Amino acid sequence: RYARLHGHEAAVRLQKAMNETVGEVVRAAAAEGIDADVHQGGVLEVAHTPAQLARLKEFHSAEIAFG
Repeated sequence: RYARLHGHEAAVRLQKAMNETVGEVVRAAAAEGIDADVHQGGVLEVAHTPAQLARLKEFHSAEIAFG
């Protein structure tokens, strides 16, 4: 959607900035000696409705069961 509204290049710049921000937070925590138990990488899934939550729980259970 962002790319449709603002163009492909703007969407690429936004994604790059978001990715760099995560790295900066990890570096800042390490530099300050903060044990944030951080894992960089992966995907964060968020449910906004009860139906989405049910699907997310089912997906998570399958991930655990099948590795």
